[in-house]
Amino acid sequence: MNVYVFGNEYVAGDKRAIEVARELEGAIEGISFVFVNPNEDLPFVDEEHIVILDTVQGIEEVTLVEEDGIDGLILPPRTSAHDFDLPHCSTA
Repeated sequence: MNVYVFGNEYVAGDKRAIEVARELEGAIEGISFVFVNPNEDLPFVDEEHIVILDTVQGIEEVTLVEEDGIDGLILPPRTSAHDFDLPHCSTA
């Protein structure tokens, strides 16, 4: 199974998911981490089920956000391609 990792390793507040994925690489059998660059096309467009690892402002602990929880996320303002990642949580 692929886990798609979002973030920007050059921005302190946006690189934690990348750091965690690098720590876990090779530690979990059957899991491959796919690092998605901020300005790259999404590699999972045709997949039915996806798993994304990202940091989200306002969530203080590991949280599983499933389809019905996505509506509780607020999209931040977008000023560059680097801003197109997961939104922050409105309920934290």
